[in-house]
Amino acid sequence: RIANSNYQVGDVLTSLHGCKTTGSFHLIDCQFPDGYKEKRTVIEEMYRVAAKWAWLILWYPTDQYESTLTMLAGSGWKAQVIPAMWVPPYIMKEKPTDRLVHSYKSFFLCSKSMPLLKELGRSNVFRVDNLPTTGINARIHPNEVPVALMEEIIRATTLPNEAVLSIFSNAGNTLRACYNLGHNVIGFDTSQDIKEKFLKRVEYDTKTLLSIPLGD
Repeated sequence: RIANSNYQVGDVLTSLHGCKTTGSFHLIDCQFPDGYKEKRTVIEEMYRVAAKWAWLILWYPTDQYESTLTMLAGSGWKAQVIPAMWVPPYIMKEKPTDRLVHSYKSFFLCSKSMPLLKELGRSNVFRVDNLPTTGINARIHPNEVPVALMEEIIRATTLPNEAVLSIFSNAGNTLRACYNLGHNVIGFDTSQDIKEKFLKRVEYDTKTLLSIPLGD
């Protein structure tokens, strides 16, 4: 029931406008879907609902580095110009002749004021295994990142019980990471089908934790 209410389906910008209380969230995680037109407005709304000492994790395509950095600065966010990156073990799947293969995924770590990292000296490189190719945790969304990766990012930026907001939650792995770490979390996205798959994963996590037979 908690997972069902935490993951809200609908227009994401409308959901953000519905957050009437400003300064509510200590960490916001966002990854825009391809072609999304309201990025600047969403970034501004995320700034409004963020707590004074909040962090923002904003994933971006490598060819949109400059435009994303400009939008962040124009909305008040303080972004580190050298991005952080997730680097999973490299498995050769393509062999382009005109470029090196991109084997990482980048995100900006931004702040609203001057918050302190909770893991001092933490590298900007996160080396976490990729998603499995089979089973309950196999990829269900193109923008999905592993639960273990989000756990590392959350531990580095927040304290237990602090509030987290996940914008465009896709597979819901930020929510699952928060459940594992004891954080309050809410997520917004647009697909009921993806939400249902997320809820099945939460059910699996719960039964695994409680050692309940998965067929029951």
